[in-house]
Amino acid sequence: MHGTVVRFLVVALLLAPVGAWADATISGTVTTEDGAPIAGASVFIGDFETQTAGDGTYSQPGVPAGPGFIVVFKEGFRTGTSEVTVPASGTLTEDFRLAVDLLYSDTLVVTGTRNPQTKRESSVSITTMNAEQIEVRAPRSTADLLRVIPGFYVESSGGEVGGNLWARGLPAD
Repeated sequence: MHGTVVRFLVVALLLAPVGAWADATISGTVTTEDGAPIAGASVFIGDFETQTAGDGTYSQPGVPAGPGFIVVFKEGFRTGTSEVTVPASGTLTEDFRLAVDLLYSDTLVVTGTRNPQTKRESSVSITTMNAEQIEVRAPRSTADLLRVIPGFYVESSGGEVGGNLWARGLPAD
């Protein structure tokens, strides 16, 4: 009888999902260099993503144990990264102090891959504008807005719906 119980326990442990009994919580605070909380920052922890609350705090339960990276992104600030080793259980606290990024050179680029990259890390040309920059340009149409992209020629003399758009390197037909 004793051997049957031991075999049952061994089989149960082998069939259990690997992180099911060894999950931890990662939490912390995201602030400016001056210590002011940053609300709404995206915190990427492996396959997880969470947002900071109004007081700059975040918490992500259920993170599997082992080595990994935490990436914190908020538009207008430099991206924060930290290499961590998640414990088998309990809570790991990781705080971030983000510097202001006036040139938006650390704007996060969302691509079809799982690795978040900044504009500086990307191997392709990227044009970004935030809502304030769009408001200042006051585009009359989408074609007007596309004028900011290098390599595009936009002719919008036909009014709101009569815009013509040509991409550099493609036939203009």
